[in-house]
Amino acid sequence: MLFAFFGVYAQQDAHFTQYMNNKIFVNPAFAGDKGAICLSGIYRHQWTGFDGNPKTQNFNVDMPVDFLRGGIGLSITNDQLGFEKNLGINLLYAYKTDLGAGNFSLGLSLGMLDKGLVNTDWIYPDGASGANDPSIPNDEQKIVPDFGFGLLYSTDAFFVSLSSSHLVPFEVELTSSSSIKLKNHIYLLGGYNIELSPELQLQ
Repeated sequence: MLFAFFGVYAQQDAHFTQYMNNKIFVNPAFAGDKGAICLSGIYRHQWTGFDGNPKTQNFNVDMPVDFLRGGIGLSITNDQLGFEKNLGINLLYAYKTDLGAGNFSLGLSLGMLDKGLVNTDWIYPDGASGANDPSIPNDEQKIVPDFGFGLLYSTDAFFVSLSSSHLVPFEVELTSSSSIKLKNHIYLLGGYNIELSPELQLQ
């Protein structure tokens, strides 16, 4: 009851422990960075055996496009935790140019986010169903536009990137009394390459 009158704040974007293999998810500037058509997919299933356990799927494809002076890509993420479900689809573009001893990329992502509550089965502490409570949203989903931005500088020795998702803080109104407001998520990534041998490199 002490905290009942305050807002609740938490991370909204999906979280991946193998983020180093999924850089394009957090920064569109990585699109086309490897110079070839690249496909990647991640499936994460937590708390197996519990109802409403977190499940996340992410699929990415990107490739360089010379006449666009950069790369393009597509990122699709489906994330579900309990009754909350998020589906994000984003088109990616990265403009690339030489800068000093390395390469500079400016990335943009344009897409949509389908966010809401599905298959709700709220239960009051006394065991009664909360489905008829007008203050609690039931099976509500809304689609809002979604935009992202990223910068990347890389050389043979290191890389550093800065990016932000949900540039425009759209509000997802589920009912007249409940809504979810998107917040900027800022990501800073970096790595340094250490050549251990001609065949082996540590990042």
